[in-house]
Amino acid sequence: MPILRTPIHASYLMYLAEVSPALAHRYLSAALRLCRWTGVAPSLLLHSHDFVGADDVPALSFQPGFRLPGEAKTRMVGEWVDLLRRRFTVVPLQRYVDGLTTPRVIQPRFFHAGGSAAEVQHSDTWSGTP
Repeated sequence: MPILRTPIHASYLMYLAEVSPALAHRYLSAALRLCRWTGVAPSLLLHSHDFVGADDVPALSFQPGFRLPGEAKTRMVGEWVDLLRRRFTVVPLQRYVDGLTTPRVIQPRFFHAGGSAAEVQHSDTWSGTP
């Protein structure tokens, strides 16, 4: 999520949905709004366990998000993907990468003492001095 730098994973949304499905929906909606405002292309990470609940595999009920039934998890993922599709064009990752032109250069946040980003030399060895 831009600005807050928190993940947009279905697993995190499931964890929030255990507390409140509405809270999970609001979190995703806010994340997508921030993506739109900052020009960041969102990526919603899905894992296989985002579609399986404790009713499917009781031994995993200790995992965050597993206290929700599998059917409810599958329905929520569908709603979240629909929300994403209403606000952005959803494409496979390869198609997205193929459509990239010149990558946007992001300046490093930290520099070595006495040098600028342009002066930073990358090396496989460390001299032991900062």
